[in-house]
Amino acid sequence: MGHDEALHKHVLGVLTRGGMDRSQIDDLVREIKGLQGNNLKISKILTKGTPPYPWAVEVRSVMDQNDIGNLGSILKGSGAIRGVEIFPLGIVAPDMFDVRISL
Repeated sequence: MGHDEALHKHVLGVLTRGGMDRSQIDDLVREIKGLQGNNLKISKILTKGTPPYPWAVEVRSVMDQNDIGNLGSILKGSGAIRGVEIFPLGIVAPDMFDVRISL
């Protein structure tokens, strides 16, 4: 099983349990693959909203200081982004960031 096929199967399982229909899932998988193709290391994929009516998908990643500077180029070209939240991890001088992208 190839990496793209494994990703599609994983996302399909998560989003189907979240109540999304197949056509929405295929579009979101394409967007998530695009983010991964731009070097986003995805740690978690979740649905937002109450099944069977989710209103968004949240893609989470943990980035260091070098990667957070490249976030703009990672997100460039994606037309489905609804929002981006960045939470610093670490007290006084954050060295890692929890990035949450809503699609």
